[in-house]
Amino acid sequence: MSYVKSMAVLLSAVMSISVQAATVSQLYQAKETTPPPAATVEKVQEPPLQQFVNSLELRFTGIKLHSINDEIIVEFNYELRNKTAVGIKRVHWKTDYIADGQTFFTQNEPLIFPQSLASNEPLPLTFSASLKQFPQNIKEILLNQRELVSTQFQAKSIEFSNGTKIIVE
Repeated sequence: MSYVKSMAVLLSAVMSISVQAATVSQLYQAKETTPPPAATVEKVQEPPLQQFVNSLELRFTGIKLHSINDEIIVEFNYELRNKTAVGIKRVHWKTDYIADGQTFFTQNEPLIFPQSLASNEPLPLTFSASLKQFPQNIKEILLNQRELVSTQFQAKSIEFSNGTKIIVE
């Protein structure tokens, strides 16, 4: 009988170890196959000024003069390009023209497109003003040294053809 008891104790011990091993194995398998919790991704919206810059390329290309009926007209030339996939219906920015240390002219009118400005299509723009409206020192610069004129832009707003808007405060 002691042989049978010994075998029973031994068999019992082996089964206990086997059950513990199976439990530990299942635990490790569960840990290995359980996916890590999904990382929370918080989408941060860009500030309106950055959205404006990312949506529109505005480049001042220079100044030209021409005469109409003995009056000299100053043309302020730009190139505008929509950098988004959505058409632009309206864009508004302010431009200060600076020469000889002073702002001599400001444009602050929205530009409305009868048909949306298409994506990636460069659009040449010209704004005109009479030379006689400027002070004498600025007239001299515009007539002889137009390269001394610089511009400073201030973004205002963009309205897209799908109704979304960017408004820069």
